[in-house]
Amino acid sequence: MPMLKVVTFIMVALAAVAWFRGHGQCLEGLRLAGKKLLEVLPLLLAGFVVAGMMKVLLPGELVVRWLGAGAGMKGVWLGCLAGGPCPPLSESTAG
Repeated sequence: MPMLKVVTFIMVALAAVAWFRGHGQCLEGLRLAGKKLLEVLPLLLAGFVVAGMMKVLLPGELVVRWLGAGAGMKGVWLGCLAGGPCPPLSESTAG
């Protein structure tokens, strides 16, 4: 919960700076944030569904054995293989 407070503080501070700078920067920032939210929302929803299904279908001991601290480099490689196919979220930030 403390991280949420920090991020909220930063968000409010940046919005205040943009508001006082004028030229519609605050509204433009909110518009861009909404656009990015709509872009990543399907990926977030799919990720939550996959995570939920994995939680239900895979025994916890198996996940700990494969990815836990005792897995060593095998856990690192499995994490890389699982995360590798994920598309980068920043590929459309230029637009």
